[in-house]
Amino acid sequence: GDPILRGRRGAPPCFLPVTHHPSTPQDNLMQKINISPRPNQSVQAVLDGQNCVIRLYQREKHLYLDLQAAGRTIRSGAICRNGVEILQFRSPHFKGGLHFFDQSGAADPQWQELGSRYLFVYLKEGEAVPPALLF
Repeated sequence: GDPILRGRRGAPPCFLPVTHHPSTPQDNLMQKINISPRPNQSVQAVLDGQNCVIRLYQREKHLYLDLQAAGRTIRSGAICRNGVEILQFRSPHFKGGLHFFDQSGAADPQWQELGSRYLFVYLKEGEAVPPALLF
């Protein structure tokens, strides 16, 4: 799969693998985006050929997302909810969708368990949410 580039302030970026999970018998693939349990982070990822920068940040009780694709701002301040498409409105500059899924219940994502309890995934345009992740 495509590599994910993750960097921290003051540290050189490192390449991490993208994990693909079969979602339907037709072998559609959802793409897991590797994130860490940190309250503020930026992730660079290639999502279906789109060069993206995703910023996640916790503010009080909610996690928020900013998305850029090809250097263009697609969404700022999107609230991250469990099982809900983060990008509620389509953009001609980004195809597909981003989702968080709570693997241990039905709570909205919190930074302390990002990458473990909370799965962060990209679904290609038209790809269905895997039944195992529906609540």
